[in-house]
Amino acid sequence: MPPEKIAAIIMEPVQGEGGFVMPSAHFVKGVKKICDKYGILFIADEVQTGFGRTGKMFAMEHYDVVPDLITMSKSIGAGLPISAVTGRAEIMDSPILAKSAELMGEARLGA
Repeated sequence: MPPEKIAAIIMEPVQGEGGFVMPSAHFVKGVKKICDKYGILFIADEVQTGFGRTGKMFAMEHYDVVPDLITMSKSIGAGLPISAVTGRAEIMDSPILAKSAELMGEARLGA
């Protein structure tokens, strides 16, 4: 597939459902290098590994790689079903992302 047809690569820093498999730092850095070369977003799925579950705040820190976006859940809510996405300002502040957030509506806790 041509790289201009790929919007993003999503990677779990530790494959949780596959037996807790950690890729090598060389592999993770190689994926990030490919993403940077072709303008593909690199997204770290930190749903199971974020917030200190691997000894660092986020598992991506073990690889010395900064993703474009990070998805989070589970530990962020301590049992409350909540999730979050954070990332580079130029992505998070994009008008396209802001428009899609309007479509999701608001869900207030305790409302």
